[in-house]
Amino acid sequence: MRLSRVFGQLLLAAAGLAADPALARCRVDIRPVAFGTIDLDRKSYGKGEIVVRCERPTRFEVAIQGGAERELVAPSGARLRYRLFADPGHRRPWGDGGRNGGTVAAESDGRRPVRLTVYGVIPRQAGTPEGQYVDQLAVTLRY
Repeated sequence: MRLSRVFGQLLLAAAGLAADPALARCRVDIRPVAFGTIDLDRKSYGKGEIVVRCERPTRFEVAIQGGAERELVAPSGARLRYRLFADPGHRRPWGDGGRNGGTVAAESDGRRPVRLTVYGVIPRQAGTPEGQYVDQLAVTLRY
């Protein structure tokens, strides 16, 4: 059994603003997707969270730029493939709305935060070198 410490990191790169100033302003907070210590001979799972707070009732969608199929990278340059999903059953790839995963739509009531879980899956990748792996994701909020 080979174990490796693996982390996924979400980084907010952009938050879209509504064209109409009468619409609510929204803020995004992110808890990174973390896989912890994994066995590279087995499928591994992790999750993180995107929290959206809007000043008034607002419909919005969240996109993860670059799509659902991604790579974690070690300082050595080694790569570890993984995928992001919007559901715990791993059936809805979460991306930027293109071929590589859809966006996630939600609605704020203007009072309570909307919590969206990001599910990560690392497929079995025997032979991948041990080490710390990271990826930075750009999240865009459209409303």
